[in-house]
Amino acid sequence: EAASHRKLKKKFTILFGFLCFHIHI
Repeated sequence: EAASHRKLKKKFTILFGFLCFHIHI
């Protein structure tokens, strides 16, 4: 469970960073 949750959190972090990157430009 913990590994799955960490994987999901990492995916959201990458997605959030990608979104911020597009808004910044």
